[in-house]
Amino acid sequence: ECTRKDLIALLDELGAPIPETAVVKLGCQLSHELSDTVSPDVETLLKERFVLFVSTIERRKNHETVYRAYTRMVDQGRTELPQLVFVGMPGWGVNDLLADLRLDPRIVPYIRILNHVTDADLVHLYRNAYFTVYPSLYEGWGLPVAESLAYGKFCLAANSASIPEVGGDLIEYLDPWNVPLWAERLRWYIEHPAALADAEQRIRTHYQPASWSACAASILGASITRAPAA
Repeated sequence: ECTRKDLIALLDELGAPIPETAVVKLGCQLSHELSDTVSPDVETLLKERFVLFVSTIERRKNHETVYRAYTRMVDQGRTELPQLVFVGMPGWGVNDLLADLRLDPRIVPYIRILNHVTDADLVHLYRNAYFTVYPSLYEGWGLPVAESLAYGKFCLAANSASIPEVGGDLIEYLDPWNVPLWAERLRWYIEHPAALADAEQRIRTHYQPASWSACAASILGASITRAPAA
C-alpha cells in the first residue's frame, strides 16, 4: 500500500496519467527444502547465539545503524553479545563501511559477513537466529521481515515506508536513524530471552505466511480482471 501511494504521488507530481492499481502481497517462503547439510561457515554459526540481518549490503539498507549500535554497547562495557551476521552481497556505496567492519577492533569479534548463501543455509540461519534486524531506510515491501516471521523469528525493524505493513503488531519498530535507541532495544532483547520467547509464540500463533504460488495467482487474477475485452 505504501508503494502504491508513493507511485500515485509521483505520477501526480509529474502530471502523468494515473492508472488503476492493485496491491499484491509477496510470498515469503523459501523454496528449498531444509537439508541437514550446511556450509562450514553456517555450521560454525549454528553453535553460537547470533542476530541475523539478511539484505544486500548497501547504503539504503542501513547496516551502519546496527554496526554503530553494537559498538555503542561495547563502549558501554557490554561484551557478552551475540554474533552479528550480515547475509548478503556487497552493493554500492559501502566501501567505507566494509573497511570499518574489518578494522574497528570493537566490532571485529562480533561481526560475520556471509556471501553466496544458499536457500538451504538461509533456512538454517533463520531458524536458529536469536532474532533478526532490519533497519532499512526505505522498502517497497521488506521481504526479509516477512521471511523472519515465516520462520517464527522476532524482528527489530525500521518504522519506515512499507515495513510496518509486513510485520503488523508482531514486531517492534524503531527510527532507523536513532543509533542510541537501537543500542538500547538490542541490549534489552539480548538480555531478555523470555520476552523473545513470548514474541515468537505470538508470531507462531498469529502470523500467516504467504506462499509464492498465492502471490503469482493474485497477480494473474488482477491481470485477467483488468484485461481489456477482446
